[in-house]
Parts: sequence; C-alpha cells; structure tokens
Amino acid sequence: MQLLRIQIPEFRVLKNVDLQFRNELVPRVFPVGSENGGGKSTLLQLIFVLLHCSLDPQKKGFAKNLLHDFKIAQEHGILARFEILDGTDVFQVEFLCYNSESFFEIDFKDLQFQTISQLNKNPLVYLAELEAIETQLSILYQRQNDFETQMKAVSGYSEDYRNLSSQRDLVHQQVLSLTPQKNDLAMVRAKIDQDLEKQNLLYLTIYGDEEQNPELLLVRVRDVDLAKAKDFLARLSQKIFLAIPSTQICLFLPEDAKQALFSQRKMQGDYQKSLARAQKQLPNFFTYGYAEVDILLSLFEQAKQQDFKEAIQTRGDYGKSYSQLLKELEPILAGDKEIRPNSDLTNITFMRKGGGPLLTPGDLSHGELRKLSIYAWLRYNNITDAIVLFDEIEIGLHPDWQYKIVQNLLEWKPSNQYILATHSYAICEAVTPGHVHELEPKLFKQGAEHGN
Repeated sequence: MQLLRIQIPEFRVLKNVDLQFRNELVPRVFPVGSENGGGKSTLLQLIFVLLHCSLDPQKKGFAKNLLHDFKIAQEHGILARFEILDGTDVFQVEFLCYNSESFFEIDFKDLQFQTISQLNKNPLVYLAELEAIETQLSILYQRQNDFETQMKAVSGYSEDYRNLSSQRDLVHQQVLSLTPQKNDLAMVRAKIDQDLEKQNLLYLTIYGDEEQNPELLLVRVRDVDLAKAKDFLARLSQKIFLAIPSTQICLFLPEDAKQALFSQRKMQGDYQKSLARAQKQLPNFFTYGYAEVDILLSLFEQAKQQDFKEAIQTRGDYGKSYSQLLKELEPILAGDKEIRPNSDLTNITFMRKGGGPLLTPGDLSHGELRKLSIYAWLRYNNITDAIVLFDEIEIGLHPDWQYKIVQNLLEWKPSNQYILATHSYAICEAVTPGHVHELEPKLFKQGAEHGN
C-alpha cells in the first residue's frame, strides 16, 4: 500500500492541503514539515482515524471523538480525499460529511415499527439514537459475559452463585427492554443504507451534537463497485499505522479525557487511562518513549521458536533468527554497548562488549532508548507493505542520528511507506527536495533569518 495523494479542504488548522507522494521517488520516506501549530500532528491523526478506525464499527468511536467539534461549512462537503496505490491499482477514496436531512429521499411508510409511532425527526437523529443504543447493548452484553464467567468459578449451590445469577438476569432484562427499539431503528438504518448504496456511498458514523444537530460521515471509493470497495477498505485499514510521542495529545480520545490534561493534577491520570484503553483497542497505534521490554523479550522468544522450528524441520540444523536479531540490534546502541536477554527470557540486560559490569537503563541515552523502541515496534508487529505515520520521530536523536533514521527505517522494514511529521532539517536533508512537503506556516530555512 502507498498513499499517493491527500487533499483536505478544511479541518481544524489545516486549510487547502494538497500533498502528493510521488510513486517514482526512492526512498519511500516523505518528511512533512511546518512551524509549530501548522497541523502536522492533526494531519497524521486524521489520516489514521479515517483510514484505520472509521471503517470498523468497534473503532468508530475514535472518529466521533476526532470530529467532535468539526462542522462542515455547507450542507455537505468533502472532509478528505485520498489516492491509494494497492499493487498496480489506484483507488480514489473520498470521506464526505452531511448535516442536512434533505440529503435523504426515502419513503419509510412500508416499515412496521414496535416502538416508533411515526418518523417525525431528522433521519440523522434516528441514526444517532441507534448508535447510542448499540453502545449500551455492547456494554450490557459484556457485563452478562462477565457475570457468567464469574458464575463458572463458584459453586452452583452457593450464595455467591445466586447473587451473580440475579445480577446477570437484571442485565438480561435491560437487554430485552432495549432490543425492540434497537430493531426499529435498525430498519431505519437499513433503508438509509439502501439509499446510500445507490449513490455508491457507505455509512460510517454520526458525530457532533447527536441529539439536536448530528452530522453524518460517509465514504466512497470512486469508480469501484461496493463489494470491491468494501474489500479494499477492509484491507487498507490493516495497513495504516500511527506512532507518536507519548507526550503528544491524541485528538481521537474522548473530550473529557483531553480536558483532564488541563485540570488538577489528580485528574490528569484520566487522560493516561484513556490513552491506555485506546492502545488496547488499536493495535496499529503506538506511543513511543522508552524501550518496550515486553516487546523486546517477545522478539527474542519469536526468534528462539523460529530457530527451534527449523531444527525440527531439518532434523538438527538450528536457524539463524536469533543471531540475525542480535546483529540487527547491535548498531542501534552507541559505542560498544550490546543487548542480551537472560536465559529464561524474563529480563533484558545491557553490557559492554567484551565483558565488564552490567549497564543500567540510566547508562543508555534517550536517543538509544527511542531508536530501540521504534525498531522493536516495527519488528514485533511485522509491519510490511504498509503506510506508517511517524510524528516527531527525531525527538531525543542527535542530528547525525536524525539524518540516519531514514536509512534505519529502510533497513528495518524496507517495503513500507513512511510519512514523517517533523521539525528536523537533518531528516529533510536525508532525502531529495521532491520528497519534502511543507504545511503553512512553512519552516524558515536555517540561517535565513540571519541573512545567510
């Protein structure tokens, strides 16, 4: 997969953005720069959420969060356009927003409802009500499963079992009470889906003020039938990855979590909890900071298992995955340092080549830990043939290492396309001028303000 072009008429600080990532350029590493406040981070998060999250019903809440305050200027318009290369095919993907019920020309008279006397609201409001009920039901189904799991762990004749059973039954009654309304609203949604599909459009989600003035997010793949469009969008969503510094604000988290960052210190933990939940729900999302010990240990375990598998297949010849992993890790650390797991793969140690006392994490630089973290994430997740979005990858790296990180990425996972939101001139100088894109306000060229 490769992103060839993105156009954003207007979103937050982004205005009239039109970036083209030319397929013939090598390497496929494209820095995007601007001054602070230019919208680089917003750009990456918008790409990630639209292409990875909004297509999955379990993740569309992140799209709702990102679009929370967004209002389309007219009754409808383009949020973003993408051109995506998949093999030899180029797909044109449009994300559209609508805020008017006049978009629909649907006759609902043939529908037989249990809970709705007549359809007298904006159809977008009914869609919002359906999504709200689906969210409630999802929570209730999970509670039911939790109670049933706990019931299996206790005696069927105990007081605990009876209490759990009673609580489970109460939750089940709540499910039954919501189901008729959910079924009625689902019929409305099915009618709307049919109307949208005639226009080659796919429903994604409702966002904004969902009780009074909801807005609708749709997607269309131009000149492609719906079955092929759905297949492409599903495959595309698995090939979009985002890595950001742990200090970067995630615009796709709930509004109350983001507001907590500017509240009393004791409330700031709400943001971190929300971020941790997002990371569990979004395996393609990574916040890099210090080296991830669990990921590193898993890499060594993978390599060991692969070598053992090859030994079985060849009747005794162990593979070279473990030694290859050590070879790849060697240049990440500066000087004569090296990394080793202990014998039972429960701990990571650092040492000087040739022996000597073990090194502590404090003996490693911020830049070494940052590079180790990025390498481990790419390698552990086996990210290949993907569009990988990095925000400020240069943090903690010496300018020489910033320049070399482009080559590092190509050595670690060469089949990917990398889009780097950056303030680093060294990264921009590591590729050709044709690779580099700038958002307004553009960066000053080094020395320009001094007349050089």
